[in-house]
Amino acid sequence: MRELVLTDQGVQLVDVYSAEGEVLLGSARAQKEMQDQRKQAANRVQYQQQLFELEKAKRN
Repeated sequence: MRELVLTDQGVQLVDVYSAEGEVLLGSARAQKEMQDQRKQAANRVQYQQQLFELEKAKRN
């Protein structure tokens, strides 16, 4: 299954976004992708904080 997406570069055919057993299209897809990106960014920050704490503990 594919989705037609209208962009500034014209019409593009993209793979559908499947999440938690659902196929998302259009604004639902965009919303879920943004939510996933925020979650990944938060995970990266948490990981960096944990590394910092480990390095700090090693120095003491």
